[in-house]
Amino acid sequence: MLLATVLVVLPLHSVLAADTLEGRTITVKLKLPEVMQSSGDSLGELAISRVVDNRVVTQNSRSKPVASNRIIAGWESKYRPYDVLLKKQDDVEDVVRQIAIKSFESVGYKIVSQSTAQTNGVPTVDVYVDEFWVDVEKIPSSGRSAFTFNIALRFVSEDEKLGAIGVVRTTGTLNGNRSKHASSYRNTVFYTLKSFYPEFGSRYRDAGKAEPAVQPSGSALVQDLTNAKALFDAGAITAEEYTLLKSKILSNE
Repeated sequence: MLLATVLVVLPLHSVLAADTLEGRTITVKLKLPEVMQSSGDSLGELAISRVVDNRVVTQNSRSKPVASNRIIAGWESKYRPYDVLLKKQDDVEDVVRQIAIKSFESVGYKIVSQSTAQTNGVPTVDVYVDEFWVDVEKIPSSGRSAFTFNIALRFVSEDEKLGAIGVVRTTGTLNGNRSKHASSYRNTVFYTLKSFYPEFGSRYRDAGKAEPAVQPSGSALVQDLTNAKALFDAGAITAEEYTLLKSKILSNE
């Protein structure tokens, strides 16, 4: 009786990646773009308190937290899934903290430690990571793929101005070579973050501003004045009440 010997050869990175979540892994070292600091007056000191990875993934119509705070993408190959992870010394919360620091510095804040904030009564901000994910879609009839990075950070603070920033969201897409996944992920994140900082600045400047009053259209204004006049002509309101009502209609109160 002959015994057949079967040699199973695993991909090298599958053997080396001890932290594989579901299948093979790609590891990425992200580089964050520099941002010009505000040349205007200083807005004072600020501390980044907590950064919370709040991301969820949807599988089979069920939402669940991401499997690791190092994962930034996941996709199915022909034979098994891939997980895209940050290098072991990094995680999404650490990266987002650096993004938040750069964002606030760009509008004029000086970032201090939490202990300094507690001692000096400096405002603090919590940052919730709602989205930090790269989607990959193959480009038909091509050896390339479209890499799309979505980032959405939610800023929460007891400070009225800082708390009004809310969610800052940006999306960016770059085409990349599927055989060079690591650089494609890194370049897409870098490119998108260059747009995130200006978006943050715009959201900060608009935070807390009152929404402009919606003025009634010409036809609606005429109709309201007509109705007020009809009430006066019918004796339902006095001349004084009619004058007050017209004033409210014209001022859109």
